[in-house]
Amino acid sequence: MRYKINKNVLWRVVDGEIILVNAKNNEYSCLNPSGAEIWLMIDKGMDSKEIISKLAEIYDASVEMIGKETKKVINDLIKAKLILTDPV
Repeated sequence: MRYKINKNVLWRVVDGEIILVNAKNNEYSCLNPSGAEIWLMIDKGMDSKEIISKLAEIYDASVEMIGKETKKVINDLIKAKLILTDPV
């Protein structure tokens, strides 16, 4: 599955973290460095399989473990309306 950043979300990288503001509802969020990596990969247009594979390579961890954690972060971002599914 591919995702896209909600057009109402303003974001900036600060000290390895990502600060997010949803301009529509003024909600503020922050992603830690590993969450920031996921966000940046979404911004590059990578799909979930590509993101999981790349993170497993970076962290030298199993695809299963990385996949579980990555899907949790992505689901949280969707629930917060920070990203949307991209029906490409």
